[in-house]
Amino acid sequence: MRAPAAAKAAQITRRQLLTWVELGYLKPNPRPEGAGSGYPHEFSAREIEILHRMGQLTRLGIRPADAAALARGSDHALVELDAALRRCHQPLPN
Repeated sequence: MRAPAAAKAAQITRRQLLTWVELGYLKPNPRPEGAGSGYPHEFSAREIEILHRMGQLTRLGIRPADAAALARGSDHALVELDAALRRCHQPLPN
């Protein structure tokens, strides 16, 4: 998935996504040989999952560096994190 679509899917700005790439929080696929700086970044399915989680976590007030570390956690940690995020989005009981 290319950067503009990835940013939209994660509900973040393109600038935010590019900043996260520059800071090393996200790892785009290598650009094709000879592609200039104007060529959009492309991301693997795994990086899109990480981007989506980072977007959710930062909207909850977690700093991007911490969100990146959490999103890249072990598979067990990711399952727990996803469950916690789903609970955050459920309506509160009356």
